[in-house]
Amino acid sequence: MLRLVAWPAPTAYRSPDLARAAGVEPPPLLDPARWGGGDLPEVLRTLRAWTGTTQRRLAAVCGCSPTTVRAWEAGRTTPRAEALRRLEQAFRLPHRALDAAA
Repeated sequence: MLRLVAWPAPTAYRSPDLARAAGVEPPPLLDPARWGGGDLPEVLRTLRAWTGTTQRRLAAVCGCSPTTVRAWEAGRTTPRAEALRRLEQAFRLPHRALDAAA
């Protein structure tokens, strides 16, 4: 049985504004406007690090294994459309935001 696991993650899409307000410069790859084709592995690593989650937790939310998340982050494989949507929900990104980085 698949159980979606939520964690208290900041809204990654709005976090850059919050970070700047606190005097912290956020990583450039938190801004979807900067994402280009092929950036997905680095974008996923950045989002995951910024929200403080683990590969294991992200895998549970996406319904896959931690090995799969590692493969996405290493650029060995690309998430399917359904997994991209789950990643967007996990990081609270706008619908289809990750398509620009894929």
